Order: sequence, then structure tokens, then C-alpha cells
Amino acid sequence: MSLEANLHSLKRTLRSRTFWQWILFAAGIYLLVRLLRPPPRAPVRHTFEPLRVTPLGEESDDGIDWTRYAYVQYVTEKEYLCNSLMMFESLHRLGSKAERVLLYPQQWELNPKPATWESKFLRQAQDQYKVHIKPVRPQYTESGDGTWAESFTKLLAFKQTQYDRVLSLDSDATILKSLDELFLLPDHPVAAPHAYWLPDPDTISSAILLIKPSMDEFKRVMKAMTNRSNSSEFYDMEVINDVYAGEAMILPNEHWVVSGEFRLKSHHKYLDEGEIWDPDRVLNETKLVHFSDWPRPKPWFPITEDIFLKTQPTCDTIIGSAHKDCRNRDAWNWLYNDFQERRGEVCGWTFTLY
Repeated sequence: MSLEANLHSLKRTLRSRTFWQWILFAAGIYLLVRLLRPPPRAPVRHTFEPLRVTPLGEESDDGIDWTRYAYVQYVTEKEYLCNSLMMFESLHRLGSKAERVLLYPQQWELNPKPATWESKFLRQAQDQYKVHIKPVRPQYTESGDGTWAESFTKLLAFKQTQYDRVLSLDSDATILKSLDELFLLPDHPVAAPHAYWLPDPDTISSAILLIKPSMDEFKRVMKAMTNRSNSSEFYDMEVINDVYAGEAMILPNEHWVVSGEFRLKSHHKYLDEGEIWDPDRVLNETKLVHFSDWPRPKPWFPITEDIFLKTQPTCDTIIGSAHKDCRNRDAWNWLYNDFQERRGEVCGWTFTLY
């Protein structure tokens, strides 16, 4: 074979080899891109799972002295003590920076032999969720009955003058997000939301009370309680309205919602003008949900199938579609199921069956 033929053969071989090298190189790049590219996203499915946040340390770099602020719970019965424990667990899990205070009946022993549910839960609050436990003498009225009669113990929050501000929350609720931002609102003796579901739009709710503690304010509310002592069926909410209706700073509805709102067909009392009801948005943006669904009992009480079916939200018809919108029902059922599951996890399944 001539030299010219050999050179031609060599060039053809090199061209062929280069071609296959490029093919292999391109294939390698393609596979590398496929490996590095995130997998395709699954269809988005709504979840009502609240944000899980790692608790912050006691040290905070935001320049705020959080020891000046506290969440305050009161308790008079062990069932509600479990509820308060659940509230503190949520605050701990969500990374709330403010302190936590639990007011409990002074007759409860911390170290009884044998241990009681009350002593166990008090120790758990103190050791696990960094709660300051404080024995107090329960405040009550003879005109009330049971737990409601002792609801005036809530008013002792006005007496916690070791703090600049305290946030009192009813324990028959679910905390979905930290409420720490409320402590930084403009200075005012009391801030509370409207009881928007009631006929009188000016009535304020005592389920959330942002309080600037002082002995003067404490005397005002105790005097109002005394003045009402001969009335029938009055509780802490009536006392708060006697003193602060028309005076309280009003908290916007965006911070909370009543569970019964998911059962309604019209939401004009809850929504601001121009807003459209969206159960997904409401539940994902709301910080606290207060359980109120009469005749359905509170979520820690047993419920009959008849009451469950009677009170469960209905699905809405979607015009032009064979499907129905069941988001209100899904959100409502999630709230109750989540509460019951956390109750077992926080307080123990043995207690929930007690």
C-alpha cells in the first residue's frame, strides 16, 4: 500500500475515532445532567400539616429581651392541664422565644406519693417545655358551674407584673404558628380580637388576651367580677367586656379563627371587605384555631357518630363539574384529628383513655 493510501486510511480512522469520542462525551454529559437534575415534582397535594420548626435556643440575636414577655396559661382540672401542656409543647416546637407561665391550684402537690397525673404533667411542663409553674388560689364565682365557674382564674394574668406583657390563650385551641409578634404591638393595657361570630360586632373575645400587667388593671377586672357576682351565667368574657369593650386594641382576624367557621356557608363576619373565603389559605396562614362547634363537643371528649355526621362540614358543589369541593371538611377533620393525635403523644395514650 502506498504512503498516500496509508495516510488516507489513518485520517479515516482518526475521524472515526474522534466521532465516537464525541458521541461518548455527549452521552456522558447527558447522563450527568440527568443525574444532577432534581427529580420531577409529584402533583402538588394540599397538606394541613403545620410548619415544624426547630426550637430556638434561649439566646436570641434579634436584640429583643424576651424575658420581658410570657405566654400565660391557667388550669384548674387535669383534663385542661393536658390541654395547657399541649399548648406549651406547640410553642416549644415552633421556636417561640417568649417565656411560659402556668398558674395551677395551690393545693396540687408536686411530689405526692404515689405520683398523680397533675404532678406528672406539672413536672413535664417545667422540665421538658421550660415552663415557670406558679401555684395560685383559683378565682371563681358561686353563680357559675364547674370549669366555667373557675374561668376567672384567667384574670390572674393581669397580676403577673414581673412581665411587661403577657399573652393569655384559652387552652381549647390549637397553635399552628408562633404568636411572638403580638408582644411587639404598640403599648396598650389590653388587646383582643372581636368575637366576630356574635350578633354584637363590638364584643371582644377573651380567648386571646394581650395584657400589660398592672395592679391597677387587676383591681379593675376584679371589681367588675365582684359587681357581676349576683348575675347568672356570666364568666370571664363578660368581665373583660365590662371593662374593656370600646377600650381594647383590636387584634385582626388573621391571627385566629374559630373552628366552626369551616362549617358556615357565609363568611362575611370573618372576612374583610373584598376578601374571598379560601379554607386552604386560612388554615395555612392562621396562627391559632379555637375549637367551638356546638353541638360537637370539644376535641378531647368522645363523640357519637350521629353528632359527628350532623356537625361535619358539607362539601360544596362546583358549578360545571362532577366533583365537589370538600376542602372545608378536610380542614375541619384535620384539626380534630391532629388535636387528638397530639394529645396522645404529649400526654400519653394512657391518659387519653383514663
